[in-house]
Amino acid sequence: MNKGKLNGIPKYLEVYQRLKADILSRKYPLGTLLPTENELVEMFGVSKITVRHAVQLLREEHLVNVQQGRGAEVILPQTGIEHSSHHYRNATSISVRYRADSLGEFRVSVPYVDRIAADLKVSGGLEVPVGTEVIRIQRTHAIGDQVIGYIVHYVPKDLAPELVSGKLMGETSLYQYLEQNHGVRFLEGSESIDIASAGFAESKVLDVEVGAPLFLLTRRAWSENGIMEYCESLFKPHNFEIQVAMKGGE
Repeated sequence: MNKGKLNGIPKYLEVYQRLKADILSRKYPLGTLLPTENELVEMFGVSKITVRHAVQLLREEHLVNVQQGRGAEVILPQTGIEHSSHHYRNATSISVRYRADSLGEFRVSVPYVDRIAADLKVSGGLEVPVGTEVIRIQRTHAIGDQVIGYIVHYVPKDLAPELVSGKLMGETSLYQYLEQNHGVRFLEGSESIDIASAGFAESKVLDVEVGAPLFLLTRRAWSENGIMEYCESLFKPHNFEIQVAMKGGE
């Protein structure tokens, strides 16, 4: 056995990304325990030190809680309403949209398409090994002359192998393009809302200071054949609002 690597990457990263993918895909639901340390050693054919390193990465991402003598419990909140600081009683819908008082014509840019090697974040989102080539689709949303949203989609390359240029999509949405050209139909998805700080790239695209607060929407989408998209969308908060509809009852 290769002493340092599995599938060409460090062993602990391979174990980490596989376990993370299993957590995000709900193979290990919230509140359940991961296999024991000895079971993970056997499953992956690695040492206990490697397993501990991988689990520590999951712990640092607040995906598991490790207790001596009990094991690693999955703590990833899988429904934002139930585990957020706000508990919305009898919510009937939650909508995330641009503010109605944002002035100007809404525009979506022609996407920029390229191929990249999946990093740890993308590999977990698409449930593929680190380093796998995936399609990246970048586009912006603008109101008037002001760019207010930066959206990055990641798609398994075998879903649309011919997609090498944004001109092929034009203003068509990703889901419309995949359904019309490949018969890949959106079935279900999950989306989380968070706050992020603008990095250098985001600051340039959105014309904000590095470190400026942004709304971050992270989405995973599934077709009948499995995961079809991992997406991160960043928005300027003053152009953005979240509305929750509720009803009375027990």
